[in-house]
Amino acid sequence: MSEKIKNYLGYTIIGALVVFATTAIFCTMAYSDSNPSVRTFSVSGEGEVVAVPDVATFNFAVITEGGLDVSKVQDENSKKINKAISFLKENGVDKKDIKTSNYNLSPKYNYEDCRPYSSIKPCNYNNPEIVGYKINQTVSVKIRDFSTTGEIL
Repeated sequence: MSEKIKNYLGYTIIGALVVFATTAIFCTMAYSDSNPSVRTFSVSGEGEVVAVPDVATFNFAVITEGGLDVSKVQDENSKKINKAISFLKENGVDKKDIKTSNYNLSPKYNYEDCRPYSSIKPCNYNNPEIVGYKINQTVSVKIRDFSTTGEIL
């Protein structure tokens, strides 16, 4: 082969490589967008589950208000809550399905009857008087035997 043909062949190959490289660069730039939402895809589906309920749950509260003796108020509340729990157990509710979910003991205050901004009986807001205590006890119950749900409720 002559030297001239080798040169033309070399120039042609170099030109083809330049065209290929330029095309590759432009194609890459066209598909690489700076917006990330272009590179995501979405899938949606739908499902349905049918199940027969096997546990009924409910809560009940016992509220007891009494005098200044906290132990008497607690004893009275305990008697009431124990009576309710024994009723649940007699109707087939397991001990593990009865739980105290809230127990709150709070004082009841008596604020003086006074007239603000009056010189007859000035108000003393700083020292309210405790006149008794209130207990609010909430119990959560799970019933697994649906035939007794109505009677228990």
